[in-house]
Amino acid sequence: MAGGCSNIMLGHRGLFERCRYWVRDEKVKDLSIYKHEKKPSGVFYANQVSQMNLDSKELNNVFMVDENSITLYSKDFISLKKGDIVEFKDKLWFVLNVQYAEINKTQQFMNRPSYQTYIAIKR
Repeated sequence: MAGGCSNIMLGHRGLFERCRYWVRDEKVKDLSIYKHEKKPSGVFYANQVSQMNLDSKELNNVFMVDENSITLYSKDFISLKKGDIVEFKDKLWFVLNVQYAEINKTQQFMNRPSYQTYIAIKR
């Protein structure tokens, strides 16, 4: 499924954060271009379900950089991949991974099952 798919059967009740996302183009290096000049690939509603994880990463045994990561939960089906960009609480984050959990109780009544989406993002 291309882009994203808002699930009208499940709604957005309890999901308070409106997030925009962009499918990342490797040619664009300046992230501010996404926020100010490029049209978002889509919008989804989510909540933060994990605490902020603060970590330090060592790059080539030379630099030490801080990395913050969190996990978002959405009832929408969002086709994101690693490296795409998500705007959450007015900050741009990189997608680490995406997990989909099928909601089995909706299979009986629908041709396409509903999904819960968990998106791990880092900054």
